[in-house]
Amino acid sequence: MKLCLFILCFLLPASLSAEAQGTKTRAIGRCDASDKTYGQENENTLVKYLQEWVEKYNSSKDKILQARSDGFLDMGTELRGNLCRAFPRHRFILPDIWIWHRAWFKGSYLLLQDRNGNILSLQGEINPGPGRGHGFGYFAGFLRAYPAKNREDALFKVRTLMEILTVARNDRIDQIRQDGQDIVIRICSNESSIRDLGGEVRVRLMKNFSFGNLYFEDNQWERDVCKP
Repeated sequence: MKLCLFILCFLLPASLSAEAQGTKTRAIGRCDASDKTYGQENENTLVKYLQEWVEKYNSSKDKILQARSDGFLDMGTELRGNLCRAFPRHRFILPDIWIWHRAWFKGSYLLLQDRNGNILSLQGEINPGPGRGHGFGYFAGFLRAYPAKNREDALFKVRTLMEILTVARNDRIDQIRQDGQDIVIRICSNESSIRDLGGEVRVRLMKNFSFGNLYFEDNQWERDVCKP
């Protein structure tokens, strides 16, 4: 009897420790392609952050626009799995944010965390801006942190990053090609009335397979670039 109690007392802490470790791993955002918020505890953190962001956004009395947060969108397991493989030290979240201006319209936002659950950026939609890379905000130099192993891996990383950026703003990738040292990505609108609207994004691929900054070619959107 005493022997059984001794064994039970020895096993329980080990079991609880393993369970606690598993909870901790999930809480800090384990890269699970089937989980759109990377764990319940992480989701609670995200909900609190977005609530505070909405309150701050709406706090200005002279602000015409108002915001609300309706949870999270699912990018799908395939894209999330590709993001886990391409960028294992980061987590990408699609918050379901709506903006009011005479009516509610869907905002285009992408939230980025590190693998420890720290929130690094809440990025609005990408748009051409003054100077190279300014339209990409935090993501302009993001690829610099993930040098590629070879040309195939470089194309995979660029396509995967552009896929999540275009999904966030309801666009699509029309073409990806190599042009000298640059990788060029043509992105097109998914909006039914402007499906011919598009732009080309470039990123320099160095000889050692490291990356330069993302930037818009000609720094603008253009009509008749894409097939409707």
